[in-house]
Amino acid sequence: MARGNGSAACTTQAGTRGGQAAVKLFASSEAAREFAAGALDEPTPDDGEESPLRQMWDALRFARTHDMTVACIEGGRVVAAICWRPCYGANKTLVSHLGSTRKGLGSLLLRHAAADAASRGEGLYLESLPGAAGFYERYGFASDEISELGYPIFTLGPDATAALALST
Repeated sequence: MARGNGSAACTTQAGTRGGQAAVKLFASSEAAREFAAGALDEPTPDDGEESPLRQMWDALRFARTHDMTVACIEGGRVVAAICWRPCYGANKTLVSHLGSTRKGLGSLLLRHAAADAASRGEGLYLESLPGAAGFYERYGFASDEISELGYPIFTLGPDATAALALST
């Protein structure tokens, strides 16, 4: 997976079941926020926390300084986004937001996070919204604890993370 090289973003094309999408990897959280300001509609109060728009907004607008942020762009608009960060010393990578409005793009972005984690020999973990649990379970994530907010915490070990990164 390509990493940012100091420029605002690195863009490639990726094929999905639904066609082609531009995949943009942001070199910094500031670049992600700046891009989102012009390419992503702000969620309204009617967009619940599980809405794809809310998750994409959170991925791009609230990325922390050390987060890796990736977005899929179609027609100049964000249609999917994810952010993650390594948890050094814990041998795992935290996926903090994943949102998609088009089938196949969530899987594509999850593989980007898996490839980055696998490059360090790490597994993935995340706190899932209730409606997304089945998505993560399809990729082999298992939940054995509940967060303080009552959401399931899913983990995927290093070997399964490496396998996910190579899957198509």
